[in-house]
Amino acid sequence: LQEAYAQSQALNGQIEGVVTDANGATVPNAAITIKNIERGNELQVTSDDNGVYRAPLLQLGTYRITVEAPNFKRLVREGITLSAGQTATVNLGLE
Repeated sequence: LQEAYAQSQALNGQIEGVVTDANGATVPNAAITIKNIERGNELQVTSDDNGVYRAPLLQLGTYRITVEAPNFKRLVREGITLSAGQTATVNLGLE
């Protein structure tokens, strides 16, 4: 019983990472859309001055991440799966 209760406390996960360019330099202010494939809901976040983005308290499931920044090609990453209490680190390299 205790184990089941402990798991029920973590009904979400987090996706975070760093947005970089082809040379490895960070990309601030990139627009990042994180979409839950099963539910269809989306969250919009922006990378900070160090290129870091974070999307906490996401429902469990499979996600698609789309990144857009001026002067870069749009990047889409599919099939990111979050399980209970997990933090998925998804670094995004733009061209």
